[in-house]
Amino acid sequence: MDKSPVVATLKLVDEDHKHNSIVFDVVNDSTGTLPKQITLAKNLPKFEENYKYLQSYCANSTEKMYEKMMPEIRNLNKGL
Repeated sequence: MDKSPVVATLKLVDEDHKHNSIVFDVVNDSTGTLPKQITLAKNLPKFEENYKYLQSYCANSTEKMYEKMMPEIRNLNKGL
């Protein structure tokens, strides 16, 4: 038996056989980080294009955040 922690309970609300997708409502999210609804799908025609776009969009996002936030953090630390 899998001993991984359960972090959410999902309720199946829609099955779209034409597009091979299913939609879940998030019923219980102990992490508080999930959206209210999750859609899963496979073999969608735009997947590759969307994946490449998201990879490009998210690339170096953590680095960019630190570059923006570090001057502010340093200023706060000077005041301590």
